[in-house]
Amino acid sequence: MPGIRLERLEKRFGEQTVLHALDLVVDEGSFTVLVGPSGCGKTTTLRLIAGLETPTAGRIHIGDRDVTGLEPRARNVAMVFQNYALYPHMTVYDNMAFGLRARRVPEAEIRARIRRVAAMLGLEALLDRRPRQLSGGQQQRVAIGRAIVREPDVFLFDEPLSNLDAELRVAMRGELRRLQRRLGVTTLYVTHDQEEAMTLGDRIAVMEGGRLRQYGTPREIYFRPADLVVARFVGSPAMNLIEGTLGPDGFRASDLELPTLRGPAGPVVLGIRPDDIHPFREGRGLVGPLAARVELVELLGPRAVLTLRLGGRELTAVMAEAEVRDLGEGAGLALGLDPARLHLFDARSGRRLPDPAPVSAAAG
Repeated sequence: MPGIRLERLEKRFGEQTVLHALDLVVDEGSFTVLVGPSGCGKTTTLRLIAGLETPTAGRIHIGDRDVTGLEPRARNVAMVFQNYALYPHMTVYDNMAFGLRARRVPEAEIRARIRRVAAMLGLEALLDRRPRQLSGGQQQRVAIGRAIVREPDVFLFDEPLSNLDAELRVAMRGELRRLQRRLGVTTLYVTHDQEEAMTLGDRIAVMEGGRLRQYGTPREIYFRPADLVVARFVGSPAMNLIEGTLGPDGFRASDLELPTLRGPAGPVVLGIRPDDIHPFREGRGLVGPLAARVELVELLGPRAVLTLRLGGRELTAVMAEAEVRDLGEGAGLALGLDPARLHLFDARSGRRLPDPAPVSAAAG
């Protein structure tokens, strides 16, 4: 299936620029996710590709075709919307057949396609029902089925799972991923949910303020965030960020010193994922010990989320329940940091700095 290439794509509404010179290549047959906060430009990007908006500047390519000036129907893309956009007066069958009939596909072929897709999505018993007779999950399947029967070059999904409850949303994520693998159709998926992005995408494009902040695999996005915007947005609980200075004497903050974490002198931000904070043990290669106090323990089954006080600052840590079983509020805890998982960012630009070397440290 053809891929997608966006070249310096820009969109303005009046004086407001909502998309700034976006360059993006979506590999053919891949599942790529656009993720970011509301208003970051991800849905606008999807609508530009679909032809529902006209770009202010830039080009859109699907495969070898420049589709920038083509009408939506000439682009051979199928879009699934957040609200499903089903016709309430039509049956499931007629909803799925509508686009094909508009393209004058023979009725025999329409029946064959719908039967095949209905079997794939478990809709065979629902073809005579109307949308009001369906659950949210069933309506979502119909919307996806309507896209599949068109046999498009590209699938575009605009937050299609956001109206479902949490349990069904998780189940549908798995179904959607398996379906895309089976069909092999190039897919661009928009969501504001970072967990959804991490579990679905082959690659993830993190957007903010109409700009692309980072484009990479889920592992790259999580373990090597390109800047502070990505570091703050990706990860739950969020990354701990500590402002300080770096120099020949190490990293220094108001209440924390890491003497052997050295680098070019200047203001920096040290990033520590909650999962990379551990109870300090000798021989585990951890940075520490750092003296902290437990303020809150939230048990989540086999894991516990801890709110800790380190000097004058608050840190969040995620640890195995067995490691903190006997800890109560106010208890002291010696912390160790995983030196291979520390992140440094330039305080002025927010850009990632070279990875720090393994260190030992002491609390200030």
